[in-house]
Amino acid sequence: MADGRAAFDKLVADRVLPACPPVTETEAKTGHLRVTYDGSYSSPFRPGRSSFRTFHHAAPFAVTRWTNLYFKVRRWGLAGDIVSGPVAPMFGPWVRDVAMPSPRWWLAHTCYWRRVKPPDAHLEELRLALGLRARWDIVSLLKRVPPYALVFRSPPDAPE
Repeated sequence: MADGRAAFDKLVADRVLPACPPVTETEAKTGHLRVTYDGSYSSPFRPGRSSFRTFHHAAPFAVTRWTNLYFKVRRWGLAGDIVSGPVAPMFGPWVRDVAMPSPRWWLAHTCYWRRVKPPDAHLEELRLALGLRARWDIVSLLKRVPPYALVFRSPPDAPE
């Protein structure tokens, strides 16, 4: 991706590569840090100019979570995934690196989504990262906390 850390940092600063958290810029009017930009458009249904705000192209991790799953390399690169590894030191502290034991004794680069012999620890980590067990987590939470405690209620002295 880059020839050294300085070149990598320049690509991140120039928004060629994403970072987690995203690179911010200072808004000229308010001085606030932001990862968005304002665009304007005209519409035949609305006189004058209208505007919208959206994230810039290097800020995909402003609204998502980056979980990096990788198989640890062992046996001089013959076991695990030699293409993968931890990325948080380069891409930022909001990346969650998860090192997993390789499900095979040799090259495992294409095994992230494949069932192998139990235990499928790598698939369980993938389900966790994708939030595929969210229903189970909610049901488990409801067994411990009554549902009415999760409903937002305004204080009794709040104006209606």
